[in-house]
This record gives sequence, structure tokens and C-alpha cells, in this order.
Amino acid sequence: MASYDVWSKVCRAVARGAAITDMCRAVLGLALTALTTLAGGEAVYGLWGEAMYMLADGAPLPAEARAISYAAFWFLQLVISSGTSAGTRLLVLGRAAVLAVGRG
Repeated sequence: MASYDVWSKVCRAVARGAAITDMCRAVLGLALTALTTLAGGEAVYGLWGEAMYMLADGAPLPAEARAISYAAFWFLQLVISSGTSAGTRLLVLGRAAVLAVGRG
């Protein structure tokens, strides 16, 4: 009976350690997703601003443009990383476009 008591204490300690590790991994994943979305949203915002400058004779972007850029990039990132067939198709189309432009 004493060995069971020791074993149960060891299992509880390991489970607590695993929970801490999982929590740290979740916080790191959240931080990396936030930083990726921040960088990608800023890039989309910059591209949108340049396109408006070139195509619309310097028309300024609306005030909501930055939030829309972040949301659009986050949604695109979510579709690609969800592992669905739509995300896979999107990646394949992107790779095909890069190959076509790179060889052209």
C-alpha cells in the first residue's frame, strides 16, 4: 500500500509539471500568433496604402484600414493553419503563383 501512495504522489507531481509546460506552450503560441499577425497585418496595410497611392492618385486610406488589414491577415492565417482542404488549396495556389512568377 505504501508503494501506491508514493506512485500516486509522483503521478500528481508529473501531471502538475505537464500542466505548467502546456500553459507555457500555449502562452508562447499565443505570443507568436500575435506577433505574426502584427507583422503580416502591417505588411497588408502597407501594400494596401501603396496600391491606393498608385491606383487612386494618392487617396488616403480610411481610418479602419489598419484594423481591416489585421483582421484579413489573421483570417487568412487561420484558414491556412486550420489544416482544412481550403487551406491546403490556398497554399497550393500560392506556391503555383510563386513558381509561375519566378520562372517567367
